[in-house]
Amino acid sequence: MAQYQITVDDAILEGLFQRDGGVAKRVESVVHQILQAQVQEQLMAAPYERTEARRGYRNGTVMRTLTTRVGRLVLHVPWVRNGKFSTDFFARYPRSEQAFLLVRCQTHFMRPLLDAPPKALQKKVDQQVRAILDAPDLKTARWLKDAFVEAYAEKGPKVVQVLEDGFDDGTAVLVLPERYRRRLRTTNGVERLNEEIRRRERVIRIFPNRESAIRLLGAFLMEIDEEWTTGRKYLNMDEDEAWKKAQQAWRESNPACAKAA
Repeated sequence: MAQYQITVDDAILEGLFQRDGGVAKRVESVVHQILQAQVQEQLMAAPYERTEARRGYRNGTVMRTLTTRVGRLVLHVPWVRNGKFSTDFFARYPRSEQAFLLVRCQTHFMRPLLDAPPKALQKKVDQQVRAILDAPDLKTARWLKDAFVEAYAEKGPKVVQVLEDGFDDGTAVLVLPERYRRRLRTTNGVERLNEEIRRRERVIRIFPNRESAIRLLGAFLMEIDEEWTTGRKYLNMDEDEAWKKAQQAWRESNPACAKAA
């Protein structure tokens, strides 16, 4: 499976938590980066790159819309002069959508993974996989994963397969600033929200109509929104500014490394 380096724009990251349509905008950004990576791979050349290996030239984009569970995406699909650029993304977009949107809960990811190896290996597997999930970035996580695969390919092929299959979803949270990973690496927040909704549902027991159920949900979500806005915030986006400044300072002090990244 092809691997792509994805960049999450700061404005999109902030909108993901604070504004309507934030998730859709992030998905659009990810899809555009994948399409650009695919056309570069097929042409064997980056934009404006002079190389004898080049197989063609870009010729603008074609707009295409895609309806997903987070809304309507407006995509600009690359076009090449010879018309030979092809992508299977739209043919299999439901699977792709799942990969982009459903960052896998790491707790749920660990359960089948720890059931896969022989009992004698479970403790070591647990320690090494947790080191992968706790990696400071995707590059380090992938390096640790490759080392794990090499070490367990013969003595634990089943656990290797489980790790390979779930690695991208399980480590997707690593593209976010470290301050937010603890909250977003599991589905605890969603599960607690569902538990509170269920608790209120059990009190009422029977809803006279669909609208009454929607009113209950709306009132509860407004209560949660007010709590996060005026009191204890589940995600404090003010901390994002400090993270961006730290990243900028690192890039300025390490220009060569920043260019390579």
